[in-house]
Amino acid sequence: MTQPPLAKYWQDPMCAICCDTFVNPMMGDCGHVFCNVCIMRWLQMQPACPICKHVTPFWKLETTLRRCAAEAESQRDLDTDDIDRAHAQYRKALVDADDGKLDDAADALERSVSIYQSNVQFRSHLIHCLSKLAHIRFLLKHYQESVRCCEYALQLVSRPRHSITWDLYEALGAALYELDEYGRSCQMLEQSVLLGTHFAARSSTNRQLHHMGCWRLAIALEMRGAQERSHGDHAAALKTFNRALNYCQLIREGPEPFIFGRHATTTEAEWSMLKVTLEEQIQGL
Repeated sequence: MTQPPLAKYWQDPMCAICCDTFVNPMMGDCGHVFCNVCIMRWLQMQPACPICKHVTPFWKLETTLRRCAAEAESQRDLDTDDIDRAHAQYRKALVDADDGKLDDAADALERSVSIYQSNVQFRSHLIHCLSKLAHIRFLLKHYQESVRCCEYALQLVSRPRHSITWDLYEALGAALYELDEYGRSCQMLEQSVLLGTHFAARSSTNRQLHHMGCWRLAIALEMRGAQERSHGDHAAALKTFNRALNYCQLIREGPEPFIFGRHATTTEAEWSMLKVTLEEQIQGL
């Protein structure tokens, strides 16, 4: 098995399990490195490497990376005051958002982002902060700013199949939809639904979120199909409407159908209306 170069970890001494700087880094014979405590806890649940899934029987202390991580930790100590301010601004933003003070929340998150950007060790914090800021900007109907936040965060994500990536693709797709960019919106929402399939098995909440992602994608595909039909491309429109209908049906006809209730962002009547509309569009073509 080809091992990843250690230089990758020297540039970014971060554990993929805890998303923080290595503490007593351990390297497996597959070449991947994690904190001692993180990998020991992981191996109690699964015997394979979290990244490559290689069954790795031997783990050793990586002394070179230990020094690298120690240097990164030392630099972190120098920036403690700034990071504390960033954390405080993030907590303030959450409180402001709960109180409906969205402009104040956005300002606080912008301040957090500016601090996290200058501290590479806090990349995971920066990603989560950008994700939250994207949602706030969306609620404020600042859709272009929301798109920029999502695109920046996605550039920073190192693990494509992380739950934050799922959230970012959905937020990006929703913002693009509001900007009438239905083609790109469908692409992002499809990425979100694809990731949602991976996470849906973990909990009933995730399954419900996955179904809501399918609902948003069905609506975006309906709009894209309408655009294609208006441009005279009936073959493409028919294909798009069929895809939309498939996602619409998945919501109610899967192994665990979506449960409409007072906490849902859509109603069963709206779902039925979309399904009928799509069927009529397909018959009309």
